[in-house]
Amino acid sequence: MIDTIDISYVQKFFLTVVLGLSMLLGIGVLLANFKLKTNRTFFLMVCSFSTLLITAYLIYYPGFERYANFFGKLNFASVAITLASILFFVFNYPQPAKKYIIWEFIAVLAGYIIAIFSIFTPFLVKETVLQNSSVKIHLGDFQYVLYFYTISVIIVALGHLIKTYRVSEKKIKVQILFPLIGAVLVAIFNIIFNIVIPSIYADFDQFWIGDYSIFLFLLLTAYAIMKYEMFNIKIVVTEVSVLAVSLI
Repeated sequence: MIDTIDISYVQKFFLTVVLGLSMLLGIGVLLANFKLKTNRTFFLMVCSFSTLLITAYLIYYPGFERYANFFGKLNFASVAITLASILFFVFNYPQPAKKYIIWEFIAVLAGYIIAIFSIFTPFLVKETVLQNSSVKIHLGDFQYVLYFYTISVIIVALGHLIKTYRVSEKKIKVQILFPLIGAVLVAIFNIIFNIVIPSIYADFDQFWIGDYSIFLFLLLTAYAIMKYEMFNIKIVVTEVSVLAVSLI
């Protein structure tokens, strides 16, 4: 009888499932119609999210302690790029944008600027140290810029989806509803597991629960794609089925 659950195995399981399903979905949508900007931005969002998951896991992977600082910088850069790609996708959803307002361009560009600072400077990830056989990341003051950007992206993405929902016809509203619900769930999960619980329990380090919640947004967006045929769903289903069989 198992008395305790090894949380590392739970994380590995969810990492494999979430990463695999996310990439299958992203590749399937991309192959459906590469020419559509909406498809390409969705794939970009999936790739950045997948990089975020992988780097977050490798930071604490046994035997990789000497590379923890590198993966830490890359992980925070991936967070910023993921946030930027979410904005980029939302601005092109459900129909590709014909032109961008200057503040939308700046909002997306800000994510890439933060990513550059994360990789090439100690302003975000100051250092990583090995403490009690566990890697600890020490952040610089630039972390507050990333926090502000994260909150801003959540507000802008939700606001854009809500605004589009309100002015759209019934069929478009249904297409927007599911990603909107997914965005709300992601916000709730990240607030609970990345802000509230760590502020109460200092030793809580299961931040991956909040990170993995982005998959809910991808999943519900996929449901909208499949149910309401926003893309060429026959091609998507065929390609994803072949990839799924190959993965298994």
